[in-house]
Amino acid sequence: MRTTITNALVFGQDKSSLLREGFLRATTFCMNASLTTQQVAERLGVTVSRVRQLVLEGRLPAEKFGRDLMIKESDLKLVADRKPGRPPKADKQKPAPH
Repeated sequence: MRTTITNALVFGQDKSSLLREGFLRATTFCMNASLTTQQVAERLGVTVSRVRQLVLEGRLPAEKFGRDLMIKESDLKLVADRKPGRPPKADKQKPAPH
């Protein structure tokens, strides 16, 4: 955001109008059926940590709102058909004891 404000000042935009635009965009995002990580975790039946991991992996889009991640309710369908649990470990042949 700092770079955007600096660029805006260079190009003659008012700093307060730029901040107001960012606030309006964030407010609109939050009003459009967005959920916190806690709410998403409850709906998916997983932990909040798992929701954050899905976001970090890029499987679940989210937007930062202050210190919280906000996830659109419509994006939950992207991870609804995920496989539960951990993937199986690859079978490695253990060397025979001598």
